[in-house]
Amino acid sequence: VTNLRKGIEGLLADPATADYEAVTEAYVKLAAASFRLGEEKDAKSTLLDLARLSPSYVMPPGFPPVFQREFEKAKKRLEKQPR
Repeated sequence: VTNLRKGIEGLLADPATADYEAVTEAYVKLAAASFRLGEEKDAKSTLLDLARLSPSYVMPPGFPPVFQREFEKAKKRLEKQPR
């Protein structure tokens, strides 16, 4: 989890040259890892960041339905926040 966070920070250090596809995948992996470790608050925060970065992102098959539902909730929370 710590390494994923550092990797995301490194990828986003220069937004002009960031590989956003890699950042998106890193957010998904970070959220999944956080859920597995029982860190639900961090996982939900990461899913919110993912929704902010890529609101039309479609979760790949193989993730548990609960993970998909939490991502949908994050997108809905994002829609309610001021822009």
